[in-house]
Amino acid sequence: MNKKGLNISLVISLLILIVLISLIVIFFKQPPKVEKQNLEGGSIILTYVDDSSVLVLDEVVPKSDEEGISNIAADQYFDFTVTSDIVDANELDFEIGVNCNKETTINCELIKVYLEEMVDGAYVKVKDPLLFKPIDKESNLGTKKGSMVLYKGKDKNSTYHNFRLRAWINPESSIDPALTYKIVLDVNINGEAK
Repeated sequence: MNKKGLNISLVISLLILIVLISLIVIFFKQPPKVEKQNLEGGSIILTYVDDSSVLVLDEVVPKSDEEGISNIAADQYFDFTVTSDIVDANELDFEIGVNCNKETTINCELIKVYLEEMVDGAYVKVKDPLLFKPIDKESNLGTKKGSMVLYKGKDKNSTYHNFRLRAWINPESSIDPALTYKIVLDVNINGEAK
């Protein structure tokens, strides 16, 4: 085979390889998951990319608030979007709740939770880190008893909000710092169109 034929074969092989890799990436890329709550006059939608609307943290140890907030490892936070779709209503009230999943291996009230919202391309705090505090009865918007209401919002127009949830163990808790724990928080959204 001459040099020209070898070069053509090499280019064709390279193109076939690129096409195959592209197809594999497209096939295995996960589409965003959506949980939609239809309301009279609109809807509220929770969108996330992971397999479920759950923040799972393995091998967790107590951390300071500064360490918890600044941890940029991708497996240490949960990103999600809340979309309000107003059709025949004047406004849509919504709240973000978190439930301490039974897979959590530490007392839920020792967990600190921290919610950020994207503003102008950067995540900023919604509130200072809070200890998990379950509500003792279902909220007016439907967050279940035993969950914690992290955020209450009110939209007058259809819009979306990008959030990032973080969690860690309160460093002031009296647990063995040599052990590691698991935190599993279910994220949910409830709303009402008015």
